Amino acid sequence: QVHVVLAGDSAVAPGLAVVLSSLLNATLFPERLHIHVLTTEQDVSKMRDVLSCVTIQRHPANQIEVLTFNATDYDTRRIVRGSSKLSVLPSRLTAELNFARFFLPQIFEFIKDKVIYLDADVVIDGDIVELYDSALRASDMAVAAVPRGAQRLRLAPSVSRNRAAIDELRRRGLELQQSTRLFRQNKNISIDNIKTVSSKHFLRRTTSSKKNFHKRLITPLQDFNAGVLVIHLERWRQMELTSHILEWMRLNTKYELYT
Repeated sequence: QVHVVLAGDSAVAPGLAVVLSSLLNATLFPERLHIHVLTTEQDVSKMRDVLSCVTIQRHPANQIEVLTFNATDYDTRRIVRGSSKLSVLPSRLTAELNFARFFLPQIFEFIKDKVIYLDADVVIDGDIVELYDSALRASDMAVAAVPRGAQRLRLAPSVSRNRAAIDELRRRGLELQQSTRLFRQNKNISIDNIKTVSSKHFLRRTTSSKKNFHKRLITPLQDFNAGVLVIHLERWRQMELTSHILEWMRLNTKYELYT
């Protein structure tokens, strides 16, 4: 069986229906698919109604199930809700269901091999069964994903001035480098070289002084797109990756590391 997992509430249900429709239309092996949709307790009925509208003549109805995800079940609601209060992130990224992908090994204890996780905003053009069969075959890694080019993970501008956060990160062996660009605090405005900006009028319009611009710290970690993941659940369990992720979530809640 090819286990495919999606997550979302009623607000993204139309998007999930599009994902499912494209997935089923693109595969030559619908009989191998077992689809799991995670949602909130109050949205289970609505989600089933929406998904029933998807054209699934080629797919047995009993191979599509809607399940409830509740952070309380994994003793993580305090962390998840703390993360959801971060001011620097869009609300869609801080919803509890956005964190569901981190708990798939606990949710699907009976699965010892791989699952594919899909976000609610993707469209499947190829056969997802081929992705499942090929990913992680010649590797002992737990996760396969698409990198965002050569981009490295950047921290929020405020971290560069937070000595406690920097010390925490360095204690965990994370090497940090300063960016060559300058960013205004909590704004999507950057200036590659502020010293070349001679217009005082421009500076007055963007910020009251140069001290409000900050360099961002860059980690050696490679950024990747988490909207399409192949996860080997047993390897994830052996590596105890959920506990590592929870620790980084705690640090993010405390220091607002990411933007």
